Amino acid sequence: MKKGFITAIGCVMAGAVSFGILGTFVKLARGDGYDVPAITFAQVFTGLVFLLLLNALPPGRREATRYFTGREKLLVILHGGCVGLISTFYFLSIRYGSAAVSIVLLAQSVWMGILLECILTRSFPAVRKIMAVIIILAGTLLAASLLQSSHTAISPAGVGYGLLAAIANTASIYCSGKVVVHKSPLRRTLYLGIGCVLMVWMNVRNYELRIANYE
Repeated sequence: MKKGFITAIGCVMAGAVSFGILGTFVKLARGDGYDVPAITFAQVFTGLVFLLLLNALPPGRREATRYFTGREKLLVILHGGCVGLISTFYFLSIRYGSAAVSIVLLAQSVWMGILLECILTRSFPAVRKIMAVIIILAGTLLAASLLQSSHTAISPAGVGYGLLAAIANTASIYCSGKVVVHKSPLRRTLYLGIGCVLMVWMNVRNYELRIANYE
């Protein structure tokens, strides 16, 4: 097995664990009186700061070019907006439900992504992809049974936002393999972060305006 493949698996696992940990932090922050928009913005803005610091470092010898055309920047920033929707919907799902339910719903993006690929390419999925779908669905059924037995609250709003997060994640994963993939991953992630922060900021502003009008 190639070293790069193992590294890729490790990165995916680290990302999955990070999503699970985020749910716990959201619950703790809400317990301290913070609302979902503030938590979401704090998360993505902190990530953007770290990305800015990393991009300030000199590029490595084997790193792809960091130069992006205006069109490429726009495409990646728009992709980042999709990432911002993932965080927004995921945290809203946690707000109206539980972190356990939300992460299970987010995992549905696996079979959604395979379905999207089949529709766009008009081809039948490979056997290993079908096996992945079966495992995900089996895990979902098992998790649902465990949640019901533990009397975990499952609200329609929480399920709806969780599925929206999964749809946004599906679109993001698809774009990750299609949008400006030949340039520096570090610089690409920076533009993703910018788009993500802009999307979350717009959602926060919309939330604040609604609160102001209500008051």
